[in-house]
Amino acid sequence: MKVAMFTDTFLPNKDGVVTSICNTAKGLKKKGIEVVIFAPGEKTKLETHCGAKVYFIKGKEFKNYPGYKVVLPDKFLSRLLVFLEIENPDVYHVHSPFSLGIGGLLYSIKFKKPIIGSFHTNLNEYIGYIRNGHVTKVEKEIFGAINWKFLKFFFNQCNKTIAPTKEIAKILKEKGFKNVIAIPSSVDFSFLDSQRKIDIRKKHKLKKSTKVILYVGRLGFEKKLKVLLDAFKMLKGEYHLLIVGKGPFEKEYKTYAKKNQIKNVTFVGYVSDEELPSYYRACDLFVSPSDTETQGLTFIEAMHFGKPVIGANKYGVKEIIKNYKNGLKFEPNNPHDLKKKIEIILSNKELYKKLSKNAKAISDKYSIEKTTSNLLKEYQKLKYKKRTIDSLNKRFKNILNFDKFVLR
Repeated sequence: MKVAMFTDTFLPNKDGVVTSICNTAKGLKKKGIEVVIFAPGEKTKLETHCGAKVYFIKGKEFKNYPGYKVVLPDKFLSRLLVFLEIENPDVYHVHSPFSLGIGGLLYSIKFKKPIIGSFHTNLNEYIGYIRNGHVTKVEKEIFGAINWKFLKFFFNQCNKTIAPTKEIAKILKEKGFKNVIAIPSSVDFSFLDSQRKIDIRKKHKLKKSTKVILYVGRLGFEKKLKVLLDAFKMLKGEYHLLIVGKGPFEKEYKTYAKKNQIKNVTFVGYVSDEELPSYYRACDLFVSPSDTETQGLTFIEAMHFGKPVIGANKYGVKEIIKNYKNGLKFEPNNPHDLKKKIEIILSNKELYKKLSKNAKAISDKYSIEKTTSNLLKEYQKLKYKKRTIDSLNKRFKNILNFDKFVLR
């Protein structure tokens, strides 16, 4: 079996979608499945990553979200057609509903191939990037309604839609998505364990007695880091906050911390995959204030190292975190509640020990081996779903000219 994956974000970018795709490709390779990936890049070229062929198709920088590229229709339609004729994959798997994802959907119809879609991101929470993070409630409602309508149409063209958690699957079904199943994205634990250990506390000149709180992720407005910074400022005692990652709102978060005189905070910046495990080992507690996560792979990575986790009680995090079992959930956008939950965990040694032990055990179910096996079973069930290009053309005819390439 050969599987083609279509994504609008890939290496060198690092986010949950990219991690999910790479880990899935590694897992499928171990099971003898060939994977080819189609992704945007600086230029059109063929490389190998995560044990898979990767066809990069030249894209343009998305100004509102630095580091991300958009491939225009006149580029991806013609080039995808050639690459897919060469590769002739058995199953199509789209990881985004735009750009290359649309190309994957169209060519699954042309070549009569079964297709499965992964719902990784609640795009409604990212609408703010249209206005650099500042969008009115009315604008969000209008764009949100249009967005859900489009997403439902797109994913209902697929044989099945994969949600990373049961919580997200439930939401999608309520929105009218059909054939939704829950399969979590995996974490490559063997890679995390194999990396060289670095003394992070020594690197950042932190005492052994200092309680270290860690955040790992992109520094975007949707990650709600001001909530974490506000909660951290209220803590009394010997604490230090390490913020690992880069992103479009990095400068704003740094300015906010400085303006509000929030001390003992280090913006670490980008950390390599080889160094990241040492940050998990060095921390006492992992916290993410984001209330947009469909799953939250960084929570699982931290749990693998026996670290209790705290996250917003919304979307996928509601499922990942079990209160008083592997961590605590706090009320979204409430720094006072977040501060309270941090103190509960870090002030109770017996509770901490219990959460730490359970965190490691719970993380094991997200291994590449387990999640890939479940995904492969779904691939093997797939059969071509007969559709026509006409219905898609009616929706997109004002922005894309598919006929020139698809109906050739």
